[in-house]
Amino acid sequence: MNPPLCPEMRSSASPPSLVVPRQHESVLVVPCADDLPDLILANSQRLSSTDSTVDGTSFQQLRDEAREAVIAEAVGYTSSLINDDITVDRQSPLVVTGHQPELFHIGVWAKNFAAAGLSRQTRGLALNLIVDNDTLGSTRIRVPVSKGAMPSLESIPFDAAQLEQPWEEAAIADRAYFEAFGEQVRSSIRQNWNYEPLIASGWPAAIRQSRTTSRLSDCLVAARVAVERAHGLQNLELPMSRVCSTRPFGVFAASVLRHLPRFHAIYNEAVRDYRQLHHLRSTTHPVPELIADGGWLEAPFWVWRAGGKRRERPVARQVGSEIHLRDSTGVFARLPLTGNSAADIISGLGSQGIRFRTRALTTTMFARLFLADLFIHGIGGAKYDAMTDQICQRFFGIQAPPFATVTATAFLPLGTEFPHADYDLRGIQQRLRDTRYNPDRLLDAAKESRVGSLIADKNRIINELKSRRPTKSEHRQLTDLNELMSAELTNVVTELQSERDQVRYQLKANSVLRDREFSWGLYPEETLIRFFSREFLPEIPL
Repeated sequence: MNPPLCPEMRSSASPPSLVVPRQHESVLVVPCADDLPDLILANSQRLSSTDSTVDGTSFQQLRDEAREAVIAEAVGYTSSLINDDITVDRQSPLVVTGHQPELFHIGVWAKNFAAAGLSRQTRGLALNLIVDNDTLGSTRIRVPVSKGAMPSLESIPFDAAQLEQPWEEAAIADRAYFEAFGEQVRSSIRQNWNYEPLIASGWPAAIRQSRTTSRLSDCLVAARVAVERAHGLQNLELPMSRVCSTRPFGVFAASVLRHLPRFHAIYNEAVRDYRQLHHLRSTTHPVPELIADGGWLEAPFWVWRAGGKRRERPVARQVGSEIHLRDSTGVFARLPLTGNSAADIISGLGSQGIRFRTRALTTTMFARLFLADLFIHGIGGAKYDAMTDQICQRFFGIQAPPFATVTATAFLPLGTEFPHADYDLRGIQQRLRDTRYNPDRLLDAAKESRVGSLIADKNRIINELKSRRPTKSEHRQLTDLNELMSAELTNVVTELQSERDQVRYQLKANSVLRDREFSWGLYPEETLIRFFSREFLPEIPL
């Protein structure tokens, strides 16, 4: 067992360097796992003592209402996935994580196991937010295959190819592809690597779910949840689309929109500060700044119409006593500047076929402030969420509670990697270059008097050129000498080229053997669950 990479505990506003673990069965947990139960308690106490208000509503009241609404939605949604009733204590500590509903790699999945383990230690709840407001990119997963002695990759589809679109809108396009996927992956892994992959346990649940809904995201989530429940995890699940339909989210969004000029300035300042701190020149990394155009200010949300394929960035401006929200089709909402109806208007947009959803920073902002006693990020989210800390402090006047960062690495059991590294290839390529431009470095003058004469002529010319540039005649002489010496290295060149090709081939194979980003569904059930249980769920019997 490799010890977890566990830097000392710091606030999330000043995170330690986060490095992806590279060893087989290694984890990164920041702060240290032993500190996280106390952090959950400290976060809960800090948030419960906050006396701020959010658009006229006390922070504590809004947080209580948000947790109540979201947990109730999550209980109903999760019950529909597992076809069973769920009872929870809604006053318990709440550990939250989240990701897109794809068949993600095990570094992402580790967050779910960490959340489950922490909820057990604190007698609390774990909630996974399904980020279905993000876009579906591919309907295939990479699967390793054995080509002779070398591993390579093929892709297997779980559905027909689809246009990029929000996960929330994606429906199963080809049921034959979808129902065959689990067995295709299982057969490929068994044939090539002789073990049973996890997808064989989870995919029947995806097929069952597809008979009650065509929503692709729900079906993929059902496969994962079936495996988690089979191994004792009791995490709740909820799509962000449902979070954004709750009234507490409407209050949060209304607060941002009613004070959008101030939020806009704070948001963009946080982005610029982050870029300056990390020496980033890109205007899109880590996120673009919010734009202003003719009195309209970009709002930090997504909007699209039901059934639409393209998300838009809504803009807003004050018109008299209202805030007007607009997309490319025109104004889609008018929010009064005062009173409580703005939250109801926002949470009711779905009934009009309008999808009004969070973006990356507002997703974690809402989750960390109003839902979680501890939010668990992966490395990517942990890096950009320093901006969220700054925005929360400056806009809401609330210090965002510290979060945890969790990821893991394990490799598929595909065999032993080849003993070569990139520097081996660079060394061979340099020697090949020398056979053309510096052949004298590879020749033995003592063995051949003619070679010794060529080397001596080259050295004489070079010594004469120490203080000046060569003439055309001297340059030609050096080229001719190099060509004559290179002709003596024909066998060396052939051997080096063969060695280079072999190392390239083996490095390509190593990239498969050491790939940490294969889908969780490709791993052998026993070894992966044992690894996760050891790191995050030591009390679960195997």
